[in-house]
Amino acid sequence: MIQQLKQRILNAIVRGVVNLVNDATGIQTLQVSLLADETQSDVERLQNYGFTSVPAPGAECIVLFVGGNRDHPVALGVDDRATRLKGLLQGDSAQYSLGLCKIICRATGQIEIEAPAGQSISIKSGANLRLEGDTVEIHALSKLSLDCLGNGQVRTPLTVTDYIIGATPTVLPINPPEVP
Repeated sequence: MIQQLKQRILNAIVRGVVNLVNDATGIQTLQVSLLADETQSDVERLQNYGFTSVPAPGAECIVLFVGGNRDHPVALGVDDRATRLKGLLQGDSAQYSLGLCKIICRATGQIEIEAPAGQSISIKSGANLRLEGDTVEIHALSKLSLDCLGNGQVRTPLTVTDYIIGATPTVLPINPPEVP
């Protein structure tokens, strides 16, 4: 009896490696490789409220078997040492993806949002989108476009093009060229 209880306790928490992810259900489930040649399917993955992710195969996890019962596995933590964002300072927190997009909240109060070269960042709102600050700076290396209901302006390093959809654009050279 005691030996059986000891074995259940020892096998209640194990490390695993993610093989597959099912993100189509109400709670995400994983297929995980565990001890020696053991594979568990339909491992429920509990995630923090308001945050979700789909780990790539090879990510590591901690699996808890509720009550020591090997028929009820739950993944409590999943991490990927190959892609984990490194180099944060004490008090910093971050959200990141396999594609290297990242949002870093610095302990100083600064927020950094970054996408890799060649990728876009989109911000969408069904109502108002407001940028507010003592100083608001927008830096574009090659082109800045502004549009409101088909009326707008495109700025390149040497020209400004005013346009109205359906009308001929007016191109005005910047004299002298504005350089930040």
